[in-house]
Amino acid sequence: MEEVYLLPNAIRGMYTETVSAINNDCPIIAGIGIRGIIETICKEEGVESFKLDKKIDELFNRGKISNDNREILHSLRKVYNKSAHESLRPSDEQLKISLEIVEVLLRQIYVHSDLAKLHFPDEKS
Repeated sequence: MEEVYLLPNAIRGMYTETVSAINNDCPIIAGIGIRGIIETICKEEGVESFKLDKKIDELFNRGKISNDNREILHSLRKVYNKSAHESLRPSDEQLKISLEIVEVLLRQIYVHSDLAKLHFPDEKS
């Protein structure tokens, strides 16, 4: 992702380490990283709950993600919980698709909003 520099520090670190795990054929760690990116987005957005499923629902309730994104994130959560708790080795295709999904989400929440503010300033300002 070219715009990684626009991400909050914690998310940027989790993202770059996850990409590194994918590139170095560490799929279990990469799966845990995908889940960690979702957790870190929730934390950055001030969503607090003990369970990730509730955090994802709260992102939706706050209008940060669409209902489709919510369902997709729940699917990722379920798969990568198995990486974290059962040492599930996700396939290369699962990781590729998951990373693409997460990158779209990161762009929607962080990159596009920052670029829009920069290039399309509010006329009232």
